[in-house]
Amino acid sequence: TDGAPPLPARVVLGLLSALPEEAEGRRLVLPDEGMRDDFRHSLLGSAPEVLPYLERCAAAAESGGGDAEAVRTAEAALRCFAAWVRLVDMPAGLVRACPLLRRSLG
Repeated sequence: TDGAPPLPARVVLGLLSALPEEAEGRRLVLPDEGMRDDFRHSLLGSAPEVLPYLERCAAAAESGGGDAEAVRTAEAALRCFAAWVRLVDMPAGLVRACPLLRRSLG
């Protein structure tokens, strides 16, 4: 590492939320739709790493004692999860296996 402090989880969660939204939105101007399809496919390929990260963020926030920052982080993790479920064409089994699904419904 370069000695820089890690990015706060809410910053990373904001970026992760924006990725599927930009893949679906038309604000992101691309030379051709093939690039948008490639972008969507790369999101799908990243889902097996993203979903566990979201779960870790939510779990860490819950163990944070309920302070305001922990609550905001847990909310950001759930919003990010919702964006990925809604906008990334993930296999149902991958979503069902994510503990964050049960957490979001409970």
